[in-house]
This record gives sequence, C-alpha cells and structure tokens, in this order.
Amino acid sequence: MLKNKIKPLTSLLCAFCLVTPLSAKAETTTQIETEIQNPVPVIFDADMSTDVDDLIAAKILMNYDREGIIDLKAIMVSVNNSKGMASKAAGGLLSAYGFNDVSVGFTNSIIEDRDILPYWGYLSSLNNGQNPKDTAVRQYRKILASCNGEKVVIVVTGYFNNIYDLMKSQPDDISPYNGEFLIQQNVAFFDVTGQGKGKPNKNWATGFENNTCYYPYAYVSACNFYRELGMLGIPIYQYNEDGTMAGNIYVGGYQHLPQGDPILKCYEGAGRADTGGPGWDAIAAWLVKPLVQDTLSDYGITKEKWKIESTSERGKYFYSTPDESGNVTILNMNLGTKTYNKYIQEAY
Repeated sequence: MLKNKIKPLTSLLCAFCLVTPLSAKAETTTQIETEIQNPVPVIFDADMSTDVDDLIAAKILMNYDREGIIDLKAIMVSVNNSKGMASKAAGGLLSAYGFNDVSVGFTNSIIEDRDILPYWGYLSSLNNGQNPKDTAVRQYRKILASCNGEKVVIVVTGYFNNIYDLMKSQPDDISPYNGEFLIQQNVAFFDVTGQGKGKPNKNWATGFENNTCYYPYAYVSACNFYRELGMLGIPIYQYNEDGTMAGNIYVGGYQHLPQGDPILKCYEGAGRADTGGPGWDAIAAWLVKPLVQDTLSDYGITKEKWKIESTSERGKYFYSTPDESGNVTILNMNLGTKTYNKYIQEAY
C-alpha cells in the first residue's frame, strides 16, 4: 500500500532532479525518503460491536496510514460471536478502504450472544478475504516478533482481553519468547480510550476507563493490563477531558461523511446517520498523531502522571491517585476551539 502511494512522489522527485544541483538533489531525496520509510507501526485493538465510534477510530488510523504517519499493521477485535462475524466485519472494513494487507485478529475470550449487531452483517458482506486472519494473540506475536528494532504503538479502544492473552502467551512456533518479553522489547506505548467526567478517582466502578468492567473477564484483563504493564515499564497514555468533547461531540453521520461511504452505511444501520455517535474511541485514535510527533502542546493537551492500582472491592475496582512515578500518563484536554478544529480536520 505504501509503495502505491510513493510512486507519484517519485515521479515528481525525478522531474525536480532535472533542475536541481546534485548535492541539493541528494539532500532533498534523502530527507523525503526518510520521511516515507519511517511511519510508526500501529496495532488497533477494538471491541467494534454495538458502538460506532470504533469505526471512525479505524478511519482515522487509515487516514494516518495514507499520510505516511503510521503503518497500520492489524485490527484486533476483542469481542466476537459464535459465527466469527466481528472479525469478518473488521476484514470487510479494511477491504472497503483498500487495506488488503492489514491483518485481522479475533478473540475466543468474549463472545457476544447475539447473531448480528448493527453493522456486522453489512461489513462482512464487503470482506474480500484477502486480509491475513488468525487469533489476536498469534497476530500480536507475529507482528512483535518481526519488528526488527521498530517499536509498535498499540491503540486500545475496547476490552483488554487480547492484551491479557498476549501477556500470558508462552514460546511457540512464532517466537521463542513469552508475551511479556515481546511487549517489553517491541512496544513503544499503549494509547487507551479515556473518559470525560473529570479526574479519575477511587469511587468509580470503572476506574477511569469505560471498558474495564462490562464483563467479568474484562475486569480481570484490565486489572492485569494496568498492574503488569506498569511493572514492565511500558508507557500507557489515556486521555481525560472535561465531559464535553468525547461524550457530546458526535462523530460521523451526514455532517461529516459523504454519501456512499461504507462507515456512513454502518451508521445508517445503527440509526446514527443523522447525528453520528459519541467520540470516545475516535479521540484515542486521533491522539496517535500528536503522541508520535510529540506535538501535544499544539493541541492544547497537557500531561499528568497517575498511579492506577486494582482492588477486589466491588465498586472500587481501580484506585487512582496522582503520582509522578505512576504507571499511566493522563492527557488532559478540553473542548477548546483549537482542539476541536484540529480533531475535525484530521479525523475526516
């Protein structure tokens, strides 16, 4: 996919070289080639079931891939049903936008008891069967084991079961190393969907992330995610905003998506075409760009370290306190015009 995008630029460079001194040509060509050859590898892990914001999150990451900012390696789905429709839908989404080389990973941990969800059937019908498919944990292991020194960014907008399964994974035919070692050696950071109701605190049943307690397994995997990844020293970024941005800004729908766009059709199936859907997951995907380019301040976003600890006390699953040595970096943001305009411009 990147090769196809490079061709027109190469032609322009050749034309430019005809009228450029040799030294300038070499410097210009080297600089542009460096920019092209170094997109950040990204894995997108989503629940992609009832909510539509996962779809816009995927669209944002596909846009970033086309711009050369990232190299989208895989979509992992953290829910499925007995027919495997979530992974088929993920493949259909990638097929619809021409991302045939992006892998799809599926879970066997969380199975929806419904045959079909608002857009699974439609997206499944678009699946051309070209995307490599395997269990999420095997896809993770394949990608991390073949990094060749590149660090991978993992965007998590769903449950943490795939990450938990990866952490527990043992040496196999893919790699002689266990999952914790592969993460520690090959993951740059995790970018996790946040929340919009103020600072995290010890009284929230969900801690400060909305996908931690929906299922018993989700709670177990989330506890391990925060505790064990913190011990491994892998950075975790999670946004916190003032309650107006992700919750009240509705993404997608007729106001943003053109007629015939596959995601708009999904929104129509979910009854969200007029307004779109809440932007929780989309915000997390959007933040990949300022995170990898270290431009958070341009977006009016500040960093704050928090320590996240898990407990077994019902209703207080996660205890969160400000701590400079904490395991999570909170990205504080609000609905300023500057931030909102950048989001809309870059999401669509």
